[in-house]
Order: sequence, then C-alpha cells, then structure tokens
Amino acid sequence: MASRVDTPPPRSRSPWTLPTIGAAIAILLGAATVAGFLLDARYVTPSAARLVAEEVCDRECQSREEAARRAREVDGVTQAMQRELTDRLGRIETRQQSQAETLGRIEQRIEQALTRRPR
Repeated sequence: MASRVDTPPPRSRSPWTLPTIGAAIAILLGAATVAGFLLDARYVTPSAARLVAEEVCDRECQSREEAARRAREVDGVTQAMQRELTDRLGRIETRQQSQAETLGRIEQRIEQALTRRPR
C-alpha cells in the first residue's frame, strides 16, 4: 500500500496578488485626491472664495450667537441659584437669631432660679 503525501495546491504565478492590488488602488486614489485638490485650487474663482468665506463667517457668527445664548442661560441659572442660596441663608440667620434669643431667656431663668434659691 503506497502512502499518500499531501502536496499544496499549485500557486498562482500572477504578480497581481491581493495586497498588490490594494496598494495600487490606494496609490491611485491618493493621486486622484491630490489632483482634485490641485484642480480645485486652480479653478477657484474670487466669487467662489468669497462665498466660502461668507459661509465660514456665518457659521462662526452662529456659533458665537449660540455661545452667547448658552452663557445667558447659565447666567440666568446662576442668578436663580444665588437668589435661592441668599434666601436660605436669610432663613438660617433668622433661625439662629431666634435660637440665640431663646438660649438667652433660658440662661436668665436659670440665673434667676439660682439667685432666689435659699441656701
């Protein structure tokens, strides 16, 4: 009985392997992109450049307006929180003053009771 040896399948002799094809496509895409940028830069008219500049300016203005609107919202929330904290502080101070007055009356009653007490 003869033994059978597994042999690998014959390899393709073509130079166009998958990595080579991928690299070629990447090089072509890169070249096309660079050519597109060069053509765009060459054929940009002053009016087109002005339109682009206006669009950029409009976007910056919108973002500034948005930032200002958000700042006003934050300022409003901050002011509301400040009012609330001021109100709470006022209530705490009033409560402390009332407690101090009550403590003072209690101390007076204790002193009066001690001085009236016969020894």
